[in-house]
Amino acid sequence: MKVRVTFCLVIAAGILSMSFAAAGADEASLISVITDPDATLQEKSNACRELAQVGTEEAVPALVELLADEELSHRARYALETIPYPAADEALTAALTEVEGRPLLGVIASAGVRRSEAAVEPLAELLQSEEVEVAHGAAAALGSIGTVDAADALLAALAEAEPRDHLALSEGVFRCAEALAEAGETGRAIDLYDRVLELEPEPRQARLGALRGAVLTRSDEEGLARLEEALNSEEHPVFATAIRLSMELPDEAIGDMLATALPDASTDRQIPIIQALGERGDVDAAPVLHDMTGEDHPTGVRVAALYILTRFAHDPVVDTLEELVLTADGELEETARRCLVGYPGEAADDAILALLEHEDTAAQLTGLDLVTDRNMPQSMDVLLETAADHPNEEMRGAALSNLRQAAGLEELPALLALLADPASDEEADTIESMLSAVCARLGETVGGELEITEAVYGDLPDGDSADVTQEVADMVEEGSLSVEASNANFGDPADGVVKQLRVDYVLDGQPGSQTVQEGETLNIGMAAPPEVVEAFRSALAQDPPAEAQRAMLRVLGSIESAGAFELAAEYVEHPEAGTEAREAVVRIAEAIALPSDQLTPVMEQVVELTDDSELADRARELAETGE
Repeated sequence: MKVRVTFCLVIAAGILSMSFAAAGADEASLISVITDPDATLQEKSNACRELAQVGTEEAVPALVELLADEELSHRARYALETIPYPAADEALTAALTEVEGRPLLGVIASAGVRRSEAAVEPLAELLQSEEVEVAHGAAAALGSIGTVDAADALLAALAEAEPRDHLALSEGVFRCAEALAEAGETGRAIDLYDRVLELEPEPRQARLGALRGAVLTRSDEEGLARLEEALNSEEHPVFATAIRLSMELPDEAIGDMLATALPDASTDRQIPIIQALGERGDVDAAPVLHDMTGEDHPTGVRVAALYILTRFAHDPVVDTLEELVLTADGELEETARRCLVGYPGEAADDAILALLEHEDTAAQLTGLDLVTDRNMPQSMDVLLETAADHPNEEMRGAALSNLRQAAGLEELPALLALLADPASDEEADTIESMLSAVCARLGETVGGELEITEAVYGDLPDGDSADVTQEVADMVEEGSLSVEASNANFGDPADGVVKQLRVDYVLDGQPGSQTVQEGETLNIGMAAPPEVVEAFRSALAQDPPAEAQRAMLRVLGSIESAGAFELAAEYVEHPEAGTEAREAVVRIAEAIALPSDQLTPVMEQVVELTDDSELADRARELAETGE
């Protein structure tokens, strides 16, 4: 085993020696290129780039000769920056006093990249340059070097500099302080920040940067004292810096500091303090924050406190929120509503349900809206019970309105049951409208690839009309499968008549056609889930009152599916609801494509049974189309 290891080491040494020899050969040829007066600019540039990979101290003299060259200086610098020999540092340091113009700015930057301590002295002299770019570049380079000597040079220049140079010099000091802190020399870093603060540089952001460093670098009571002093500063930018710092530091004492400062702070400062407490998650400050929700405080302060207390799930605030939704207005009322709806705890559920038992109808209506918006587990039960049994007509109407927006497939049987015993004709109409809206909302996209073949809007079938195929195709292209039949969308090709929109399409290879009246919305390639139709079938099978059956069939006529057509067709001869069933099958047949063996017999029944000549004509035309 020892023999094998020794053998491997010998081979490795040989390969390494060969690599260095090859590199040396390459370096020599590259050096000859950049020193050849006949070599092109591109050839010299390429040689410099390669020397950045293989160059040694042998290449330094040749590269130095290019530092003053306007066109090749940057290439030479990039090579020198990567050469791991002291000769490169010495060359760049010497060039700081020899190169001028634009190339000097590059040499300054390279000295910073190399972090050469030998470059500190010439860079310090360049801080006094009358050329702003040179002075500021030197400040940045010294910051990159990051030593105590570099920082001292920057501070000395800062003490005598014009305000225009303060920020660049201060930032150089900050970079030195950061480097020292990373190296474990925290005390030196803190001293640098403090010395900048003592010099009171302009503009203000230089002082704020020093303050930030002075606080963050400290981890003791002195740092907290500095933060508290800044928090109480009369200068708003200093205060704002303190607020940002308070959100970065985890010390629990900062939460107490903010909570203590909050009550006596000016209004424009109370909101940032509240927000800082929220960002920090200082739940122990909740009692103080709750005090800020009182009516003796400005609206903005109260709003900020309510949001944070809601985030903290501070249960005592729920009573305040409940009171505000009943008594406040504007932003405060809206905030209370949002907080109750989003409150992360059961206390809000109890408060909202309690509103439903309030003696005032307005409070009950508010509770009903909050029940819907919060979407509690019992929300649908509450809305359905209210819609069915509440003695107050306004409450029943509000429940129906909320169900219109929130009810789903699971609630559909109960919604249909409401038709059996409405309190009035008006309420029956409201229930029917609500059911139509819910069924439309429950529609789902069927198929996949959709092509609009023709779209016509106007006095159909034979009156004035307009070809709107491109308009509808554009709507579909933009992602909309719902198209409103309106003059706003398509103009008015037939003034004075109720127009229709007919859209012919191919959906997943199957042709289809739908037609709606002006003012209605056509849902292209949409159909109700089978469960919707089954809910209607079950409700009709229970033999509800005649008016309820008629209402159900009217709603069924708005459901554009083969299942809805089939169910409505079962009732076209019904003695009580036959009229509605006949209208339903014609409307569905006009909206969707159906097989002729399903369509034609039903349309023939409609022609035979109806007393409505206009409906008979529509059914006859559909029957002929089916044939």
